Amino acid sequence: MSDREAKYFPPASAASVGMDGDAASKRAVLNRGVRWTALAQGLTAIVQMGVIVVLARLLEPSDFGLLAMATAVMAIVAAVQTLGTHGPLVQREQVAPILIDTVFLLNLGLALILMTALILAAPLVAMAYQTPAVEPLVQVIALTLVLYALGGVPGALLARRMQFGVIAVVDTVGAVAFAITALVLASLGYGVWSLVTAMLAAAAVEAVIMLVAARYWPRLRFSFTELRSIAGYAANMTGVNILNVVVRNADSLIIGRWLGAGALGLFGMATRFTRQPVEMFVTAVLAPVLFPAYSRMQGDDVLTARTMQRAMGGAAFVMFPLLGGVAAVARPFTDGVLGPEWAGAALLLMLMAPVGMLRTLVSATGALFLARDRTRLLLLIHLGGGVLLLSAYLAGVQIGLVAVVLALFVAEAIITTVKLSICASIVRTPLHRLVAGVGPPLLATGIMVAAVMTLDRILLSLEWSDPVILTILVPTGMVIYTLLALVFRLQAVHDLIDLTPAPLAARLRAVMATAMRTA
Repeated sequence: MSDREAKYFPPASAASVGMDGDAASKRAVLNRGVRWTALAQGLTAIVQMGVIVVLARLLEPSDFGLLAMATAVMAIVAAVQTLGTHGPLVQREQVAPILIDTVFLLNLGLALILMTALILAAPLVAMAYQTPAVEPLVQVIALTLVLYALGGVPGALLARRMQFGVIAVVDTVGAVAFAITALVLASLGYGVWSLVTAMLAAAAVEAVIMLVAARYWPRLRFSFTELRSIAGYAANMTGVNILNVVVRNADSLIIGRWLGAGALGLFGMATRFTRQPVEMFVTAVLAPVLFPAYSRMQGDDVLTARTMQRAMGGAAFVMFPLLGGVAAVARPFTDGVLGPEWAGAALLLMLMAPVGMLRTLVSATGALFLARDRTRLLLLIHLGGGVLLLSAYLAGVQIGLVAVVLALFVAEAIITTVKLSICASIVRTPLHRLVAGVGPPLLATGIMVAAVMTLDRILLSLEWSDPVILTILVPTGMVIYTLLALVFRLQAVHDLIDLTPAPLAARLRAVMATAMRTA
C-alpha cells in the first residue's frame, strides 16, 4: 500500500482505538458517536418535517401517494445495488485499496444495469398499480440509482473513519437541497414532479459532497479475488437488505394496489410522523454506533447487556413521549395544520403511535446480531417477520385502513417479543432485565397523553381554533412529561445528559439536582 493509500484507507483499529480501553472509555467513545449522529438526524428531521407540513398545503394527498408508489418499486431494486458490499469496508481490520475500487465499480455497474431495467419495466409497474401516472415517475426516479452508487463507497469510508461530523453535514445539506427544490417547484404548480425533482437534486448534492469529503478518487481496477473474499458476508447482508426493503415498502405496494393513491397518501402521512422519527432518531443514530461498540464487547455479556438496556431505555425515553404526543395532538394537527383534506389521517396517527413504540424497542437490535456474527439468524428472523407483516397488510386491506393498522400492531408485537427474547438469550440476560428501562417512560407517556387529550377536549368545547389549541397542547405535554421524568428519577435522563459536552453536562446535573430536591 502506498503512503497516499495508507492515509486514505487506515486500519479500522486506528479509527476506533478508544473502544479498546475500559468500560468508561468505551462509553465515552459511544457517547461521542451518538452525539454526532443525533445532531445529523435532528437537523435533517427539522428540515424534513417543516417542508412536509408546507408541501401538504401545496400538494394533494394523491401526489404523495403517487410518489410512494414509484419510490416503493425503486427502493426494492436499490436493495440489490450494493449486494451487501459496503459492510466489509467498515468492518474489516484492513481494507485493500483495490477492494474499495472493486466495490465502487461493481456498485456503479449494477446501478446502470438496474436503472435501465427499471426504465424499461416502468409500463409494467404502472399496469400492476393500475395507475398510468406512475410510469414516468418510475423512469425518472430510476436515475437516482446511479447517484447513490457514486456516493455509496465514499460514505462507507467516512463511516469507517468514524467521521460522523462530516456525515452530519452531508445529510443536512441534502435535506436542505430537497426542501428548496420541492418548495420552489410545488409553489410553481409542478405537483408530484416537484417531489421527484427534489429527490434527484438531493441525491446529486450528497454524492458530490461525499466524494469530496472522503477524498476518494476511484481507479479503473477490479479484482475478483478480493470480491470473493467478502462474498459470504455480502450474501447474508444482501438477503437482509432485500427483506427490509420489501417489508418496508409492502404497505405502499399493497395499499396502493387495493385502496388507491388517496388512501395511500393518508397512510403515508401517518407513517411519516410515526415510523420515520423512529428510523431517524433511533435506527440511524444508535445502529451505526452500537455496531462497532458491541463488536468490542463480544467477550463481556454483562457490559453488552447493560449497554443494550440503557440504549433501549434512552430510546424509549425520547421516542415514547414524541410518538404519544403525536397521537395526543393528532386531531388539531391534521385539521389545523395539514388542512381538512387530511382529516382522515388523525385516527391513523393515533393508532400508529403504539406501532412506532414497538419499533423503537427493536430498531437497533440488528447491531448485536452483526457484532456477534449471527447474520444467518438475523436473516431468518427478518424472513419470518416479513411473512407476518405481509400477511397483516393483505388481511387489513380487505377491510380498510384502520384494519391495516390494527393488524400491523399485532404483527409488530409478535416480532418485538421474539427478537428481544433472542437478544436476551445472546447476552445471557433475562428478558425482563433487558427491558427494565422501558416501563417508566411508558407510564410517564401514558399519563402525559391522557392529560393532553383531556385538555384538547376542554379547549375544543370552548370553540378555540385548532392552531391555538395546538400551540397550547405541545408545550403542556412537554412540561408534564419533564416533571414526570424528574419524579420517576428516570436513568435515561442521566444517560442523555452524558451525551452532552462535559461543561454542559455538569451544569445540567446541577440544575436537575436542584429540581429534584424542590420536587
